[in-house]
Amino acid sequence: MKRTSLKLSTDNWDKSLQFSDIQRLLAYFLLLISITVLPGLAAPTTSLVVSVIENNTTIEHRVLDYQWMEHNLPVMGDGTTHYYHQGPVFQGDPWNPNESVNLRDMGAIKGTAVRDICHIFGGLKEGDEVMIKAADGYHIQFSSDFIENPGARAGSLTIAWYNGAESGGGERQGTGYVPDYYTGMRVVFCSPENPDTGKHVYGNADMNVTLPAQAQYFYSGLYPSTSGLSPKWVNEVRIYRGGFSGDKSAPIKDTPSPIPTQKAGISFIPLVFSGLILLMSWDMRRKL
Repeated sequence: MKRTSLKLSTDNWDKSLQFSDIQRLLAYFLLLISITVLPGLAAPTTSLVVSVIENNTTIEHRVLDYQWMEHNLPVMGDGTTHYYHQGPVFQGDPWNPNESVNLRDMGAIKGTAVRDICHIFGGLKEGDEVMIKAADGYHIQFSSDFIENPGARAGSLTIAWYNGAESGGGERQGTGYVPDYYTGMRVVFCSPENPDTGKHVYGNADMNVTLPAQAQYFYSGLYPSTSGLSPKWVNEVRIYRGGFSGDKSAPIKDTPSPIPTQKAGISFIPLVFSGLILLMSWDMRRKL
């Protein structure tokens, strides 16, 4: 009986050790994932890197945080008025002139007009283009004419850093200043009120009137949608003197970066390699 009891106790101890080893290995593996993956996850942004680029060379750049922009540049929005973009319309007229289908509440924002940001660097000249980039690599670009004179139907192109109230439905955005406004900083068109709906909407029909075809956004390449012109986590504004010469449809990571930046993202090779080493080590210990 004593021998049996001792054997059972030893077996349980061995199993406990093996289970502890597995837990330790899992902890190491999760640590590797957090080190490798988490830096690549986009998050709220609180400042912009603004660059002036000429002949693919950065000739000037500056970092503007939202506090500086709020206190030194005109503020767009009042933190109470809600602004809307429009998603794709799958039935009927996809341009939906009366702006009644699939509206996206962007919140009660306050922010800074892209035009005012560009004026810090001497404004825009004919032929210049402005690229607005998000932390996840998504980007949109506009001509100098649109930035300076967007027209009454579009309103000012704004980078929002404050949200005074949650949207009525759909995506939750957080309230207050960034980072509590956790989809900020975000591009929002501060369009005038539509007298028929009483809402400030930058709709698909507005986009068709105010933007050239190459600057418009089409969901799945087919359905116009101004929601595609509202990237979140904006962290960079680039002013290209004479225009952007790269592929405008390509992700920003595929275009030459005028300012050297540390790349963050998922690196699967070291992750898999480290995982294999850990598993092999555990297997060898188990067989000893």
